[in-house]
Parts: sequence; C-alpha cells; structure tokens
Amino acid sequence: MKLSYCDYIAHLTASHLLEQDVDNLLLTVGPVKFDLNDDGSFKSSKKEVRVMDMQQQIYKITIEELK
Repeated sequence: MKLSYCDYIAHLTASHLLEQDVDNLLLTVGPVKFDLNDDGSFKSSKKEVRVMDMQQQIYKITIEELK
C-alpha cells in the first residue's frame, strides 16, 4: 500500500498561508475540509481549503491525489 500525503500537504498549505503573506493581502484561511460521504464516512483523500483576500474574493485550494 502506498501512502498518500494529502492531509499533510493540506495542513502545511493552510497553516502557512497567513504567515507567508508578508503583503497582508489575505484576510482569512479556512480549515481543511475533508471529502466525506453524506453519512460522514471517508469518500476520498481529497482536501479543500478556502481563502479570502482583502477584497473579499474567495478562492478554493484543492489538494487531490492524481492516480
């Protein structure tokens, strides 16, 4: 079984965006959202992080393993 590092990459991305934003252009970085089924069970290793800039534009960063 090969390991997937989607959790690790998503965590690094979300936790370091604001501290690396030296120009203060980002307003918020949301939590890492997991790709789950309606019942809360694991659907895929895909992760999502939403970011809002100072003009209140929202961006979605997706971390997804390519097979």
